[in-house]
Amino acid sequence: MFALSAGAFLLHACDMPESSSPASPDASPPYKLTQDKGGTNFTLKIDEGVTTIKAGEFAAVSSIGSGADKKTLNTKITRQALGLKTDGEVHTAVTTIILPSTLETIEDYAFYGHTAVKGTLIIPDKVQSIGAHAFGKTGTALTLDLKDDSKLNSIGAGAFDIASIAKIHAPRYTLTKNTDNTTSTLAVAEGVTTVAEGEFSALDTDTIGSKSITFNTRLKGPFLLDDSNGRAQVSITAISLPSTLAAIEDYAFYNHTYVQGKLAVPKQVRSIGKYAFYYLGTGGGIKDRVNVVFESESQLVTVKAYAFRQAFLRGITLPNQLEVIESQAFGFVIGLQSASSFTIPEKVRSIGKSAFIKDDHNITGTLTIKSRALAKTAAHTPLENHLFIFPGIETVSNFDTIELYKQVYCSYTETERNSIFGTGAAYTSLDGAETYTAASCSD
Repeated sequence: MFALSAGAFLLHACDMPESSSPASPDASPPYKLTQDKGGTNFTLKIDEGVTTIKAGEFAAVSSIGSGADKKTLNTKITRQALGLKTDGEVHTAVTTIILPSTLETIEDYAFYGHTAVKGTLIIPDKVQSIGAHAFGKTGTALTLDLKDDSKLNSIGAGAFDIASIAKIHAPRYTLTKNTDNTTSTLAVAEGVTTVAEGEFSALDTDTIGSKSITFNTRLKGPFLLDDSNGRAQVSITAISLPSTLAAIEDYAFYNHTYVQGKLAVPKQVRSIGKYAFYYLGTGGGIKDRVNVVFESESQLVTVKAYAFRQAFLRGITLPNQLEVIESQAFGFVIGLQSASSFTIPEKVRSIGKSAFIKDDHNITGTLTIKSRALAKTAAHTPLENHLFIFPGIETVSNFDTIELYKQVYCSYTETERNSIFGTGAAYTSLDGAETYTAASCSD
């Protein structure tokens, strides 16, 4: 089901003074045409009580196509109805369309071709379906206004002309098309405290492993999801999160492959859900990797499984309050290979299996583990096997392993060292290449 919005579907240009109302060809028309004082622009208002607008009923043209492909549209909006001369086109006249709160169905080509319409377009909350090309070639730099309680669950092919819409505004987010007309910016609204499961997923369905998952994403409709294949028509290249945000749930921003630049995670966020930023930025290329920044005094405690799996990251510094990194949270992350170091904060007490699992593009450099609790998770395991006390770091060979082992050794007290490594609390690797004593820890 589409998680769009409510309100009266209103193509709302600007406040236009009324003058005369030319007669409609029907004796009891279900609409009114009101001409402005200048006599060139019209407001089309559909009467309350109307539940269905039929195919082509208010189109700006009487037909489209030619020859065998010609399609006749039985429109009520004729030059005669507008009191205009018979030459020219109607679409130069209607600048505002107001739809009733009772509306439930908008059929194919219903408002096709009204190119002069502008302003804000509000969809009534009772509308369940919008037909193919219903607003095709309609509008100039429109803002589409959506409400949270919309019943809309079907949008036909070409229902809106992507080039005609500049912004989509809803209570929980705004999506603004960038000047290139092929990308857009998603801003989650201030006041939002939780991004719900799959709320802003770039897909409405996907298969993970053998499991098919449906996301109740809000990102459907014009220049969002294309129903023919479930992929974004206009790529979201930037995501802005509100200062009020405290939780990002599972799949929240799933598969936004074209995001690039800085992604700032607000300081009040305490958890990031499973697959929340899965595949983030993977379509942008090496120059456009995402720089994930946790704001100063971040309260983040948990990064759940697969949260950033296969993301294309320029850099990420884990915040000091972090405690839990679940399995594959940063698995197969691409782009961090240029990092000279990577630090596990001192409060981290758990790293899940394969949390930093490697592929050919993964993290290299020196791994610093500040967490004493983490270093001691297998206190009685010989140090050669400490590769496995960090189950998320199977590929520790990517790091400076001597430095890593030294950190582990030095995390123990002298009593603990005597118990684990024998009298004298010294450690020597099997090949004799590495020897640590208490003195090593003061370096």
